[in-house]
Amino acid sequence: MEAVSFPVRQARSHYRHELRTLTYVTLDDANGGIIRNLNHEGVAVQAVAAVRPHERVRLRFELRFPRLRVETVGQVSWATPSGQCGIRFMDLSARTRQQINEWIFSNLLDAVAREA
Repeated sequence: MEAVSFPVRQARSHYRHELRTLTYVTLDDANGGIIRNLNHEGVAVQAVAAVRPHERVRLRFELRFPRLRVETVGQVSWATPSGQCGIRFMDLSARTRQQINEWIFSNLLDAVAREA
């Protein structure tokens, strides 16, 4: 039996928040998908059509409860042939980064309250 080797994955430097609700993302004009997780630096997406590493894409998505619309440009950090990818935000304003962090914090508090 042959040993299978996998590429070494970098350790994450920031928390990634997994979304509890279905959240759609538009990538450029001809692609889209579902956000799997996010933080203030980027998102993991399951896209309909595969993207390529280092490709620049325009992202548009809306987070709910509380509502936050995000429109920015990102660069694909990693991608698989099945459409899974990680996209790092390239031009997100400091205010929008803060709003994403506040949105994640609010969702975490809501999850704790539901469990209590």
